[in-house]
Amino acid sequence: MSMKAFDVLVNIFFPPRCVTCNELLPYYSDSLFCDDCYDALDEELSQKCDNCGKTVSECRCMPDILRPSLESLVSVSRYTSSGSKTDKIVLFAKDFKNKKLFDFMADKMIASLYASLPAIGDLTVTFVPRSAKRKRETGHDQSEMISRAIADKLSVKFDKIFQKRGEKQQKKLDKHARADNARSSYQIIKGREADVKGKIFLLCDDVVTTGASLSVCAELLLKAGAHKVYGVSFAKTVKRRKVKRSRKSGNKKSYFLKKRLDKDKLL
Repeated sequence: MSMKAFDVLVNIFFPPRCVTCNELLPYYSDSLFCDDCYDALDEELSQKCDNCGKTVSECRCMPDILRPSLESLVSVSRYTSSGSKTDKIVLFAKDFKNKKLFDFMADKMIASLYASLPAIGDLTVTFVPRSAKRKRETGHDQSEMISRAIADKLSVKFDKIFQKRGEKQQKKLDKHARADNARSSYQIIKGREADVKGKIFLLCDDVVTTGASLSVCAELLLKAGAHKVYGVSFAKTVKRRKVKRSRKSGNKKSYFLKKRLDKDKLL
């Protein structure tokens, strides 16, 4: 029996489901998503950054904490924490080991990377690791799986550089606590410092919110002698920059609005 025929047989008894809505897919389907979710994801990928006006895949905006250590940050889509298709892909990848999904995410990340990377042959791909506890619970590290897929597809070196100490999950901490926790959690694996010196790294993470974990790992690479560090993630939080408004101009507007309302009352 051919592998394809075996896969079809498996799908008949264990029908595939959409990653983002869990709807049953046809037994012969090779897709990760139903048609509605695929269309919705396409719409999300075309959304513009509030700061630069470009799509997220073209946008190079990043949290201030990352600017000293990264040459650039490339992402595919916006992470909203509101149940978007992108959010659900990220969460599914954290909880379930699905090679087809990791390949999908890697392909999207590579497509966004090409415009901003140096000569691809010079890269070493590495990743921000999850805790040993979470890896035991789920049986995988999603960022490692994605970064391995990226290295394989680009035909460049993959290297496991970091280890994470402690079991605190970043998502349960606020911005400042995340930074403190990240600084105490990540370290270069003992004896690997020599493998870092002079190299250009592509540092992968599944999602970037505050940027604390990515920042610490990038700083560790640079301190160990890395030449440059580029960042890539499937999703990132895009926050609108705060624009300071003049209190004076605001009062002036309120004054004229009040005058107009008073005039309307007289009429």
